[in-house]
Amino acid sequence: MENERRLRLSINKAKISVDLNRRLGVISPNLYGSTWDWRDSVRGDAVHGGIWVGDDGTIPHIDGFHPGVIAALKELSLPVIQFFPQSPFYNWEDGVGPREKRPRLLLPWGRVRGHEPVEISNDVGTDEFIRFCRLLGAEPLLDTNENDPLGSKNWVEYCNYDGGTKYARLRAEHGHPEPYKVKYWHVYAWGDMEPDAHARDFRKFAAAARLIDPSIEMIGSAVGGSKWVKAFFETLDRAFTPVMGGISLVDHMAYMHYFGVLMKDVDFTDDDYYRLLRNTEGLDDRLREYDATLRFYSQDRQPWAHNWLQEPYSKQAPQASEMKIVISEWAVNWASRICTMRDAIAAAGILDTFHRWADRIHMALSYNLTGGQALVQTHADKVWVTPTYHLFNMYKPHRNNESVEIEMECESFEVGQGEGNSDFFGSLSVARDQPLSCLTSSASVNAAGSEVILSVTNRHLTDEIEAQIALEGANKPVSGTLTLLAAKEIRDYNDGENPDRVRPQTEDFEPQDCRFSLNFPPHSITVIRLNIGPAPLPPPETSPAS
Repeated sequence: MENERRLRLSINKAKISVDLNRRLGVISPNLYGSTWDWRDSVRGDAVHGGIWVGDDGTIPHIDGFHPGVIAALKELSLPVIQFFPQSPFYNWEDGVGPREKRPRLLLPWGRVRGHEPVEISNDVGTDEFIRFCRLLGAEPLLDTNENDPLGSKNWVEYCNYDGGTKYARLRAEHGHPEPYKVKYWHVYAWGDMEPDAHARDFRKFAAAARLIDPSIEMIGSAVGGSKWVKAFFETLDRAFTPVMGGISLVDHMAYMHYFGVLMKDVDFTDDDYYRLLRNTEGLDDRLREYDATLRFYSQDRQPWAHNWLQEPYSKQAPQASEMKIVISEWAVNWASRICTMRDAIAAAGILDTFHRWADRIHMALSYNLTGGQALVQTHADKVWVTPTYHLFNMYKPHRNNESVEIEMECESFEVGQGEGNSDFFGSLSVARDQPLSCLTSSASVNAAGSEVILSVTNRHLTDEIEAQIALEGANKPVSGTLTLLAAKEIRDYNDGENPDRVRPQTEDFEPQDCRFSLNFPPHSITVIRLNIGPAPLPPPETSPAS
């Protein structure tokens, strides 16, 4: 029967050791990026509508955007937002200029799931999206159309070139004389793309785009795991002029992963919940395999391009010595419309994994602002934030800190044969028949060594967990706070009528020593911030006796 096999012990205890002397890399703020699927701005339903409300005067707005949404997202300090334009059907030129003259776009994706194609307006295009990012202080990331590499090259000219060319003048005519200087460009590859074909299209776009603006960072795409990426790189490596069009074109490689597809938003069973958590546990293995592939091909990278004077362009725009990973899309449940506490619990474990991979993951983009792994949702004039929004806000102190090693001992769930190997999209299957830890956690220390951040998530549905926590290599805590995100039920969520049903609570917390005990409620997320004063000094060197 459901839940009877979950725990072997009725009293659940754990040990967590945080070692400040074992550093894993700096946690980039870019790990907390998100995606705006621009289709969502025009659906107008209770979940998706509301970021873009237009400027016709019917709803108060800031440059056409819902002021409540802008205020909520500003609080998160999102570092980067991806414009998700539904390549290969999107033509960026249809989304610029007077909105009343922009053509409608046909999106036939619905046929995959037995629905009719839909028509989408182009009210939100390049200029509106970049304005949205500027309002939030976020870096824009643009996804190009892999079927139109030369047209995408013109998009770079429109956004970044400062001159009197056709597309630079067009941008100025639309009211934006100064270049946008879009830094990140992702050449998207849909699931039906073959790696060698994608490599050739990527090369056509990237080689030309880099000549227009050598400072951009190019993100290659991958939809089939390491085998797909190997074929992509091998095709790039066969370029006639490798320093102009080979592996050197790639700054970062994308990896996408959805942990659940078309799962029920609220009416899921307890088994569904634990199975979803088991899916997230396989992320480490897949990142390890993917990272090994990128490290191998990074060895063949040369400083990108030489002009006829043999002056490396790398002097104008230095490249990192190794390609890093960009998680271009991730979500607990790709198709969610209602975002529950379950989604935040699962997402906490995913973010903890990103922290452990801080040295190799350059960016991660949750899908998306208003659906899937939603952060904010609206209906008419009402705006509310989701449990995942609160998770992102609670985890903000980790940003720019150095991730540190954690050793943890705790009870595990027994996950049966056949569980944890389905509901994947764009990724490989996980290993089966492995236990699922009750807790997930991550920790970081700030640059001054004066504050430790510890995040702990109790994934058990019914049991409180008592944990003995030890801070190794730290001074005695001077002061601190504890923020708890919990809900009465794992299926609880916020909406327009109950915007604060799930919200965090913060209180002062001052342990008496570097070793202390804490109880973590069922299905809860806890973030502990501890002021430990200045970093401890190394022991003084002793001079040999004379």
